[in-house]
Amino acid sequence: MAMQDCLLKIKGISLAFSGTPILKSVNLSLNPGEIHALVGENGAGKSSLFKCILGIISPSQGEIIFLNESLSGYSVREILRKGIAMIHQELMLIPELTVAENIFLGRE
Repeated sequence: MAMQDCLLKIKGISLAFSGTPILKSVNLSLNPGEIHALVGENGAGKSSLFKCILGIISPSQGEIIFLNESLSGYSVREILRKGIAMIHQELMLIPELTVAENIFLGRE
């Protein structure tokens, strides 16, 4: 697919905490209409990758591109406004609401 078709592109993301590597040159492209799953053991870096995407933590290397625009320098709030959000596994959801309604709860 051409770059303009890419929804989210992660290019060479690396991250370390206190000198311990967490993510090493992670690359990923997500295109509209695709379904992906990110799996791994505890401590594998899944949540850290999502925190980088959301702007909660800054990677030491690499770039995150959403709809052909680098997210570098954007605040968490600005990234949320662009439509990028995460629901944690432990989050208490409201069962009467749809998945979309739970995601957008409080953002109206």
